[in-house]
Order: sequence, then C-alpha cells, then structure tokens
Amino acid sequence: TTITEAIRGPSAAVSVKGATSESRFYRVSAFDWEELRAELKVARALWQARGPVTYRFEFRWNCYCLPDVLEWVRVDVRDKVLVGVTRLSDGNALPPDRWSHRTVEGMFQWIEEKLAEHPEVLRVRFDPEMGYPTDGYCDVSSMLADEERGFELKSVLPP
Repeated sequence: TTITEAIRGPSAAVSVKGATSESRFYRVSAFDWEELRAELKVARALWQARGPVTYRFEFRWNCYCLPDVLEWVRVDVRDKVLVGVTRLSDGNALPPDRWSHRTVEGMFQWIEEKLAEHPEVLRVRFDPEMGYPTDGYCDVSSMLADEERGFELKSVLPP
C-alpha cells in the first residue's frame, strides 16, 4: 500500500507500508536509463567511426571543485592517450598530477560509471556529426549536497 508519494523535480520518494506495519522508503528516477544507454551506444559507435585518434578539445567540469577543474582548458590527446591539459585563460600547462580531465573515450566511460550508480538525474547531449558528448549533468542523490557534477566539451579538432 502506498502511503505517501512526494514528487520533487526529477525524482519521487515513496513510502510503502507492508503487512508487518513497517514502512519502507524507495527512491526512483524519472528519466529512462535504457534510453540514455541506447543513445550512448549510438554516439560511441559514431565517435569510433568518425572520431580521430589524435585530437584536441576545450573542456570544463561544472561542480563544487578546485579552480583548476572549473577553468576552461584545452585537452590534447595523442593516439587516444591524454598528453596535455592547458588553461585557456593564460596558456599555462597543468602538471599531470592536477589533471582531472579525460579523453573523449574517457568521457564515455564517465557516463557509463554514472549510469551504474543509478543516479536521480543524468542528462547528456551528444554531437550529431561525430558522436562525442557535448555536455552533461549528473546528480546521484538529491539528499547529498555538492556531489553533483556537470561538464562541457567543445571544439574537437585535429591538432
């Protein structure tokens, strides 16, 4: 028997009273994980077919993070391996121990990792020509503060 159903944004909290008079609470997501998995599969196949193995792109994380993570950077990838991260604001390279950035392939992996966490919200858009993810946002739980993370990725070009 459903006792309460509070819908707030993209999720709902449902309290169910069982035969033993003990309530149980469940969290559900309002987006279709399988639809996103299907989009991810198509986008990844497009990237594998059309994406270069050596490329560069502009990127930034959107989160409650350190400034190096929030700044727009240029990410350089050679033969599918991240080889450099440079701040766009001043042209200075970040040392490898301060990289929190990924290749395009790594961003596909990040999206899969977030899907595996069964988040309340996960939105991703993909480039229609090449398939790479252009931006996304993940909130694993509305009950946790400051764990949300988003990203923007643009200008994928050969070096």
